[in-house]
Amino acid sequence: MIEAPLDRRGLRMMVLGAFLLRAFVSALTGVPSQDGTNYLWMAERFGEGAWCAGLDEVFPPLWPLLVAPLTWLGIDTFRMGQLVAALCGAFALVPVLRTTERVAPGMTRLVGTLWIVAPIAVRAGAECYSGAAFQLVGAWAAWALVERRFWMVGAYAGLAFLVRPEGAALALGAVLVSPFRGWRALPGLGIAVLGYGAARAACGYGFDPLPKLALHAGRGDTPFDGVAGFQGDVLLDNLLQLPGAWLEGLQGLGVLALVGLWKARRETSLRGHYWVLLIALVAIVTFLTRRRFVAAWVFLLAPLAGYGLRSLNERARFPLVLVSLLIGLLSSLSLQERDRIGEKVVGEYLGGELQPGEDLVTDLTRIRWFASLRPNPPRVLSVEELVEAARAPSARFVVLSGRRDSADLIVAELGALFRSHAMAEDLRNAAQRRGLRVLERVD
Repeated sequence: MIEAPLDRRGLRMMVLGAFLLRAFVSALTGVPSQDGTNYLWMAERFGEGAWCAGLDEVFPPLWPLLVAPLTWLGIDTFRMGQLVAALCGAFALVPVLRTTERVAPGMTRLVGTLWIVAPIAVRAGAECYSGAAFQLVGAWAAWALVERRFWMVGAYAGLAFLVRPEGAALALGAVLVSPFRGWRALPGLGIAVLGYGAARAACGYGFDPLPKLALHAGRGDTPFDGVAGFQGDVLLDNLLQLPGAWLEGLQGLGVLALVGLWKARRETSLRGHYWVLLIALVAIVTFLTRRRFVAAWVFLLAPLAGYGLRSLNERARFPLVLVSLLIGLLSSLSLQERDRIGEKVVGEYLGGELQPGEDLVTDLTRIRWFASLRPNPPRVLSVEELVEAARAPSARFVVLSGRRDSADLIVAELGALFRSHAMAEDLRNAAQRRGLRVLERVD
């Protein structure tokens, strides 16, 4: 039996449920992700009106712009970011269920319940990644794509690009599914790309709407590397990691989406979803295969999971949904390591010790942000970079992760310039639990 369409009251309850779970997990999450600190630093700069300082980061600006107004309240920026992420993740359910009702009538309650406990989406928002905002605007673009409202697709694809550059796939999918009408999605995307590039150019950074490309050009761990050139073995490794990232990032919803992808292969209204998904997966494997990159597209796959559910008989449907819900809920409640709080307390303490003009050098960007300093670029700093920065006269403290293989080498390179910094017992214990080595410049 196929269930009746979800009414407004039922939709409101599902949105509330999604928000409450995300808020609960956020309350139990002590620190943002490494990338999250960059986004939150941008939000603080935008909130101060320091627009060019915020645009100097390599991350797109829309997600921190959503958080920025709340920084005026004087409340913890991290908690405000979690609140905005929880709201975005919850309200993304509205377009997701609209699309589901269009392509898989009667499956909205089941898909909505799976969305509520989508684990990576829940935990990533709690750590202030940009995924929740991407899912909100991306879900509206995906709904418009099914409805063939191509101007709207372009508008939301442009917003998605300003959250994550791969949001451009939504507009490109519209062109591929309907070349003679889908071009209408391109102006909205073009305005976003040109506007962002022009804003960066006005700040003196050059017309560069994709600054992350330059940052990652020399990583050495991507298939198309600016130094090493094309690396076929890395591309193959990314391809081999994709199935695992799909299952880890999407879990039961991902399995049902695979069923839906097969069953809906002749469904004309979903052809745009196929094109967008193909472009998104190509972007992932030609950069880095990570489960959170796959899970960012959960808004595209949830309606396909509904299609897959609808194609199953009721005896198979119930146990699959029940198992998916249990796994999703348990995974959502699998919280970050408690010892990460050590980075917060040490960072805040050292920030209070710094005098004007003094700096803190670390390979842990959260510590810099909690010390009220600009976070590191979103990449691993080399031994040479850390040693050079620590030797600068302004560097008073150096904090290293004891879990880093090269920590002893860095300490040896610094020689007699630095010594272990004495801290109160509670701070020292927090640092030890996190494996932090805190050094201070010798006078």
